[in-house]
Amino acid sequence: MKLTKRLIALILSLLTLISVLGSVSSSASDDFSDVDKGKWYYDAVMWSLEKGFFKGTSENTFSPDSTLTRGQLVTVLSAFDGSNTEKYKSISNFSDVITGCFYTGSVEWARKFGIVAGTGEGRFSPLSGVTREQFCVMLKSFVCDYLGYTFEYVNPEVKFTDEISPWAKEAVTWAQRCGLVSGTSKTTFSAKAKCTRAMTAQIIKRTYEAIPKQKVVAYYHLQASLGSDYETEYIDVFNLHPTNVKNGPGSEAPFSMSFNYNSITSLKNRLRQKNPDAKFIFTVANGSLSVFESWLFSYSNCESFAYYFAKAVEDYDFDGVDIDYEFPTNTALRENFVKFIMYLREDLDELSAKTGKTYTISLAVPAGQWAFSLFDICGLEPYVDWFNIMNYDLYCGSSHKFAHHHAPPYDNAVIAGGSVCSDIALYKENGIPASKIVPGCGMYSRRFNNVEPGENGDGLYQYGEIDDSNIHYSELLGYYYKNEATGKYEGKNGFTYYWDDNAKAPYLYNAESKQLLTFDNEESVSYKTELIKSGLCGGIMVFDYCTCDGVGFFKALDKMLANR
Repeated sequence: MKLTKRLIALILSLLTLISVLGSVSSSASDDFSDVDKGKWYYDAVMWSLEKGFFKGTSENTFSPDSTLTRGQLVTVLSAFDGSNTEKYKSISNFSDVITGCFYTGSVEWARKFGIVAGTGEGRFSPLSGVTREQFCVMLKSFVCDYLGYTFEYVNPEVKFTDEISPWAKEAVTWAQRCGLVSGTSKTTFSAKAKCTRAMTAQIIKRTYEAIPKQKVVAYYHLQASLGSDYETEYIDVFNLHPTNVKNGPGSEAPFSMSFNYNSITSLKNRLRQKNPDAKFIFTVANGSLSVFESWLFSYSNCESFAYYFAKAVEDYDFDGVDIDYEFPTNTALRENFVKFIMYLREDLDELSAKTGKTYTISLAVPAGQWAFSLFDICGLEPYVDWFNIMNYDLYCGSSHKFAHHHAPPYDNAVIAGGSVCSDIALYKENGIPASKIVPGCGMYSRRFNNVEPGENGDGLYQYGEIDDSNIHYSELLGYYYKNEATGKYEGKNGFTYYWDDNAKAPYLYNAESKQLLTFDNEESVSYKTELIKSGLCGGIMVFDYCTCDGVGFFKALDKMLANR
């Protein structure tokens, strides 16, 4: 992120999860002779087929009453998550799991992430039927430990009188109270009974519907003018004081809040009337990086530094803290930053116990593997509620010598990695729960100069010179416009509009001036929202909401999310 006064993150819980990855082709109900429209399971079975969680047992049968095997269950869960299990198909850590089977990759995926533990003596028993209590244990591990979601209890606890294995009691109670499973009678659960394919489809559908709303995070500058149609205040919120840390932390706080408390309270109340779910997060920008880091050079400073942040949250009634630090300059800072976040988590939890409110911690982090080299992401994870991944500017700066998409939803055909899709996979592979992954999209374009047309004549992936000046969205629209009648883009100012169907990203190229513009638009963001919903991530981050460009783009995003 490039602006230095991005001081409030406005969190808008706008949408429920709509679709999930696992795009196996769906089947119409008429294709299955054994799926009766009058049956209790019909809707759940057809829903699970449409989502790609299940396939039929033959071209015209689903076998709803057949027992689900353990191998089938992990395959359903991996499809639910949208994980690419192909890379695990040649790996087996269980003596009875043969490499290359349809379930092999899913079994290894589930083992790697602690969703399953096997049946003992190095076996997984992939062909054995799943019991009801086993299902509850796997489901709880998947939802709570792997995805990182907390489900609300919707039912009072039922004290089942029949036998439930001690290792399964907690999971059975959780699944019953969350409304995912029910007893086989008012007092019995039948823990050792086998799950059918129809029962599984029903439980998976209920699980999907219980996933909490995803968040939309918008970085918002309170000094920016959004025009007469938008209520805002011109307030400078946060000022670091270099003199206070000249010789380490003194008696004064390292920063001051210079806005009017009544003004910011009035603004928050007005916005909360429009959206009761809106949260206001106190964001520390990296404009005063040296001052921020001066408090982290010493381990002993971290605790007091965290105290001041928590006090600011309490004094000014914020809902949490967002740290836009981005680039620690040495290993000591990397380690101490984890300590600082740990202390901040403790202080905010203490504040929560006092006020009854829930306070969040989020971090803005660079995209790609670079973030893991700069930060101890795994060390930070226990204390951080979500990571705002800057999945824009993926290809910018002097190190990138060829014209490339700077914010693509998917990997392109030329270079592996460097996309929202690959970052989601990267964080999951490193054990970061899906609920804590928040990929981002930007409100501007990057420009490459001196780009030759290349073989395709469009300049993409050709050598060029990055121009660090950003082109805002409203200016970008001057280079092209969309003909609503035909849905086609028409070139302006010598630029031709192109669409990369591999990366699902737009770009503009001017062969005469040899300029290539890479950017996000409504279509590319629609693919990002699908990825986010499909990958069961925590939401989407928008940078930024501090200009009319951002407002217009955000409106388009809001419309897409509401209609999908």
